[in-house]
Amino acid sequence: MGGTGARNDMMVPKNNVQKFPLANNTSNRNYVFYVNAPKAGDYYIKGVFASGVHSDLKFSTGDMSSNNVTVKQLFTGNLTTTLRTFDTSATTESTRVTTDPTNKKTLTLVEGLNKIVVSGTTENIGAPNFGYLEFILNETQPETTNVSNPS
Repeated sequence: MGGTGARNDMMVPKNNVQKFPLANNTSNRNYVFYVNAPKAGDYYIKGVFASGVHSDLKFSTGDMSSNNVTVKQLFTGNLTTTLRTFDTSATTESTRVTTDPTNKKTLTLVEGLNKIVVSGTTENIGAPNFGYLEFILNETQPETTNVSNPS
């Protein structure tokens, strides 16, 4: 996990305590991981989360200003005992979510490894805790044609 605050080492044996990263801006934390996409395309995001307050999850493949999807107002009511599922491809079920930009439901991934950055969007609230994440290829993407070599 990336971020700016000191790590909580209260539950760790005291023999090699690492309290870093530590930075001046403690309002933002993020998760960074890599997804190995089997093919290039637009991918829906499905996951399990817990959040005691209404908060957002912003998924990005780069600098957070382009190619991103923000899942809005995730809330379970209880941070420690309640889990819920969100799914950016859902249209009617209870897992349906509101996204920002409006109706932007997918991240564009390249074939192979993709760096994914996940953060909250509200300062000093933080992102919901999430566990299992699944990136699902949107199979209904239009086929491109090769116009440079017409038959």
